[in-house]
Amino acid sequence: MIWQELVACALVGTARQPLPAMGGNGPLGELVGGLAGGDPARVLLAAAAATALYEQAGRVPAKLGEPAPTPAEPEERPPCSARAATHLATMLGSSYRQLLPEWLELLVASGRALPPELLPDLLAWGRTEAAHRARLLAAVGRRGLWLAAQNPDWQYVALADDDDATWQTGVRATRLLLLQRLRREDPERARQLLESTWKSESAKNRAEFLETFADGLSIADEPFLEAALDDRSREVRLAAAALLRRLAASRLVARMTGRVQPLLTLMPKPRIHVRLPEVCDAAMQRDGVDPKPQGGERAGWLRQMLAAIPPSSWCRHWERTPAELIEAASHGEWQQLLLLAWAEAAVAHREAEWIALLVAQAGVEPLQESLFEAASPAVREAFLLELLEREGEKFFSDYRRLGLLVRHTPWSPSLSRVLISSLRRHLGTAQAQPSRGWHLRAQLITWAHHLPCELFGEIEQGWPEDSPHWSFWSEPIRDMLACLRFRREMRAALAESSF
Repeated sequence: MIWQELVACALVGTARQPLPAMGGNGPLGELVGGLAGGDPARVLLAAAAATALYEQAGRVPAKLGEPAPTPAEPEERPPCSARAATHLATMLGSSYRQLLPEWLELLVASGRALPPELLPDLLAWGRTEAAHRARLLAAVGRRGLWLAAQNPDWQYVALADDDDATWQTGVRATRLLLLQRLRREDPERARQLLESTWKSESAKNRAEFLETFADGLSIADEPFLEAALDDRSREVRLAAAALLRRLAASRLVARMTGRVQPLLTLMPKPRIHVRLPEVCDAAMQRDGVDPKPQGGERAGWLRQMLAAIPPSSWCRHWERTPAELIEAASHGEWQQLLLLAWAEAAVAHREAEWIALLVAQAGVEPLQESLFEAASPAVREAFLLELLEREGEKFFSDYRRLGLLVRHTPWSPSLSRVLISSLRRHLGTAQAQPSRGWHLRAQLITWAHHLPCELFGEIEQGWPEDSPHWSFWSEPIRDMLACLRFRREMRAALAESSF
C-alpha cells in the first residue's frame, strides 16, 4: 500500500501533495517512519528506495512443481586451454565475431571441449547464425546438448538420441539440423524421415527441408523428387526441379535434352545455329521452366532448358571437345545465351574442364562469381594471379574483381605475397585516393580471414606510411593486421594442451 502512495505523490509532486503517513506496523513501517521530518523530496526518494529494496528482499521464491533435471553426463573430451577460452570470450563479446566459425572448426579438429561457462553465450549466438549451426552442433559436446535441452530458445541444437523422436517432436530448426546431418551421413535415412511426414508438413517446411537434399544427392532421390514436381506449392516444385537438374541421369534432364537437341545445330564454320522454342507448355513448366522469364520469353525458355543439360553431353552429341564448342558458341548472335547457359550447367553438374575454360570468358561475366566458386582452388588462384598481373592498379578499383578475391579460399602463401606486394605498391601511389578506395578499404578486414597466419611477420612490414593518402588507409591496414595477429594467436592457443 505504501508503494502506491509514494508513486502517487511522486507523480503530482511533494509541493502539491503531502507525503503519505510514514510509519506503521512491521519492519518496513518502522524503517520508513524513521525517515520523516527532513526535506520532503529527499524523504520521498529515500522511502521509495527502502520500499523497493524491502519488496525485493522479502519476495518468496517461486516453487517449481517439476523435479530438478538430471545432471549432465561428464564431458568426454578434455577442455581447451585457458588462452583458447579467453579468445572465445573475446569473440562472443563482439570483437572478431566473424572468426567464430573458424574457431569452432579448429576446436572440433583438436578433439577438445568448449569451456562450460561460455556455453550459454555460444548457444545464444547460434540462434541467429543458422548457417553455422552444424559447426556448433559438432562442438557443443555432452554439456552443450544437456544445456540446450533446458532452454526452449536453444531447442534448435537439442537433438535426441532417437532420430525418430527428434523428427516427430522437435522444433523446425532442430528437425532441419537433423536432416542436414543425416544427408551427410545417411541420405537414404534422411529421405525416409521426410517422406514419413511429407503430406503433413507446411509448404515452407517442405521447401526448406527439400533443400537439404543438395548434400548426398543421388539418383536414388529421383522418384521422391519427381513426385515433388506435382506439389501444390510453387516453391516446392522449383526446389525439386533445381535438384533434378543436377542429376545427369534424371528423367528431367533427359526430357530437357530431348526438347533442346532439335533446336541447336553445329554448323561447319564452326558456329552453332539456334532455333528458339515456339511455346512453353505445361510439361516444360512442370520441369521448372519459367514461362515469363526476364529478357525475352522464347530465348529465356531455351536458356533455362539448356542450363539443365550437362555440357559434356554436347561433346558426345557433336563429337567435339569443350574448347571447340566454346569457340563455336563465341560466334553469332546467340553467343551470350549459349555461354551463360553452359556456365550454369557446368556449375550444376560440376564439370571441372568446362568450368576452367569458362571462368575467363567475357561472355559469362554475369555468372563469373558462381563459376569462380565452383572452380578448383588451382584454377581460381591462376585466374586471380593472371588478373593481378594484367590489370595492375585497376584490380584494386574494380569491386567485381575484389569480390572474386574474397570468394577464393584458402589463399596460398604465393598468392598472398603477390597480393600484399601489389597492394603496398598501389597504396604508395597517387591512384590510391579516397574517392576510389572505399570498397577496398571496407574489404581489408576480410582479407585477414584469408591470409595465412604464418606470414604475419612478412605482412606486418613494408607499408608505405609516407604515401600521400596514408591517413585514409592507415586505420583499415592496422585493423587487418590486428585481426590477422588475433587469428595467429587463436590458432596457436587451440593447439595447446589444457594444462
